[in-house]
Order: sequence, then C-alpha cells, then structure tokens
Amino acid sequence: MENLDFARLRYEGENHPYTGHPAERSTMPELYYLLLMTILTSAEANEAQWMHLYRIAKGAGYAQDVRELLPSAHALTGERIVECIESIRRDDLTNAFLLDAMLLYLLREEENAKLLEYIAGLCALLDVAPPVITETIAVAKCIIEQDHTHYLKTISETFTLYEKESNIYLQEKNDAYKNYSNQSFRSETRSIIIKDCDWDDILLQLDKWNGTEITFLHCDCADINMESINVPRVSFQDCDIGDIVLNTCQITTASLQESDIGNVVLNKCASKEILFHDCSAESTTLNNCTVNTFLEPDSDD
Repeated sequence: MENLDFARLRYEGENHPYTGHPAERSTMPELYYLLLMTILTSAEANEAQWMHLYRIAKGAGYAQDVRELLPSAHALTGERIVECIESIRRDDLTNAFLLDAMLLYLLREEENAKLLEYIAGLCALLDVAPPVITETIAVAKCIIEQDHTHYLKTISETFTLYEKESNIYLQEKNDAYKNYSNQSFRSETRSIIIKDCDWDDILLQLDKWNGTEITFLHCDCADINMESINVPRVSFQDCDIGDIVLNTCQITTASLQESDIGNVVLNKCASKEILFHDCSAESTTLNNCTVNTFLEPDSDD
C-alpha cells in the first residue's frame, strides 16, 4: 500500500464520482465508510479498490478524505462494529453496503477466502438473507464487467436491489440503450433497452422490434397499448405511466419495478408470471387471462 499514490487516486476518484450514491442519506456517513474500510484492511488493497471508495465518497457528498479513517479501521472494536451496523440498518443502507462490499471484493481480481468469510460475517450481522446475497453478487459481477444488457436483465429479476441505486456504477451507456420517439424500428439485437422516452398515447407493436427481452427504463408515458404481441420478457423500471392495456398478448414474464401506473388492464392474455415490485396502481383488471403467477401492485387507495 505504500506504493499507492493516494493524492492521484483521490483526485481521479473525485473527478469520476458515483453521483447520487445511496450513502448520501446516511446520518452518520463516517460509520458507513469505516465499515467499508475494514474490507480494505482485511487484505492488502489495490488501486481499483481505493478508487472505488473515493468515487463513492464523492458521489455521496462526503467531504473528508476517507483514508483518514484508516487508523480507526485498523483499531475497530466489536462495539464500534455494532455501532456501524446499527447505523447502516437505521438508514436503510444494508443493500447498498452489501453491493459496495461485493464490488470491493471483486475488484481484487483474485479470490481471497479469508476476505469472503469476513464479508459473510458482516452479512450475518446485517441480517442479510441468502437470496439477497445471491442477487447482489450477480448484479456486482455485471457492474464489474460493465455489461449493461445483462445488468438490466439481472436487476429486473431481483426483488431487493433497485436499478436507480445501482446504475450509478455503470459507465456511459452503450448501444444497448435506445431513445426512440416512436415504435417504428427493428433491432438486430435480442435485448432492447428503451430509455428516457416521453410519449403520449401510443400503440407498441413489440413483435416488429425483433427482440426477446425489452426493457423500458425511466420512461414517462400517458397511456400504453400493446396488442397481439409474443415477446418472452417485457419489463418497466422506474417509469411513470398513465394506463397500460394489453390485448391478446403472450408474454412469458412481465415485470414492473419502482413504477407509478394508473390502470392495468389485460384482455385475453397468457403469461407465466406478471410481477409488480414496489409499484403503485389505481386498479388491476384481468379479463379472460391465463397467468400462472400474479404478484399484485400496491393500491393507490
């Protein structure tokens, strides 16, 4: 660690912050970074790990040099660890901390059983369920690989991690992200991501898009109509939609996350699963539909 240029690492990290990092809502941010720092002290840290920590701190608005916490991390007592854990849980930062911890581990670029065991111990103290750990590892791997398409697919299948709190780690979006003003296009890729669209009433003919996985991200739509489509997976993430109407559609999985919706109406549709997670809707109506699994949204009433 003596060979690391911390002045340069801090400068570069602060010039490439993870803007909007969830740790910005921490009431005692030094405790968040202090516990993360113990991951660096459990095994010799490299440049990438320190850079990650500096980018987190700047993105969350932490003004101090996180390296100043290093002596405290080395001398951390059990009582102090409990204080850190309680602070993280109180501020609803457990998932964010676990993702940061896994990213720090993966940035080592080599396996370290002792460090992994230490992180597992922190998970136990944070009372993190095994499925959450599995989901977090999957998302962390997508971030390390900067695989945007796989990331969106993975995040749409999780029930504990939110896209808006984890996409901050992704670099500039690649060609998987599209911003179309209408639906008249044909894609040569199987995974299509439609981002930041602002539509009025629109009829989406997804069959013509030639995709097997279609994700709408941060879209604002008055009303959406889909007719006679046969697409394996369609998901809406962090969208604001008036009404959604599906007529005679066959969708293996329809997933809606962190979205506000008016009315949801399905007519003569077949689906293996329709999942609403952290969504609100005025009403949900299914007419002559076959759905194996239906997880209802929260009601606006």
